[in-house]
Amino acid sequence: MPDPVVTFRFSTTPMIAGTTIRIYNTSSNWTYYVPGDSTTVTLTIVALDGNATLFNGAASYTTTYTPASLVGDFYIDLLAATVFGSAVTTIPDDILTVTIAITGTTSYTYSTDEVFYYNSWKTKTDAAFLAVDFIEDVNSREVKYACMVNALYQGLTADIFVGNTSGIYEKIDLFTRLAEL
Repeated sequence: MPDPVVTFRFSTTPMIAGTTIRIYNTSSNWTYYVPGDSTTVTLTIVALDGNATLFNGAASYTTTYTPASLVGDFYIDLLAATVFGSAVTTIPDDILTVTIAITGTTSYTYSTDEVFYYNSWKTKTDAAFLAVDFIEDVNSREVKYACMVNALYQGLTADIFVGNTSGIYEKIDLFTRLAEL
């Protein structure tokens, strides 16, 4: 019986209070991947909207790995300061296209659009905490504000679910402005 077909995939998640991007394996039959048949692994990240200022003025972030680093249940951790520049402490809210290309005799390429919204989540959480921390009046403006921010956050997650790119960018912009208040 021949080996099952290998399907290369991965996903991402923010880690360590939004300071790290974790890229993790979601491939099927990945135990059949033979790293010796590949020569290079190239990771590239670009902003979906083409924003060139996200990556320290560059249009993309690119780095290489050895094929052996993708054996098994692999994961890659990237610090926000490394990807976006030393002045950036948390992953900016954005839609990033992440591509990993494995080249050689055995080649795989996978690309995915990933939405990062840790800062929006933190803004929503802070608004809710401040509203209910010392609540005396359920009808207070702070509670109403927290409910509005939560509704905005629910709209963001709904836009992510259906892939409404313009809605995602619109809500990320609103959360950025709310965080500056």
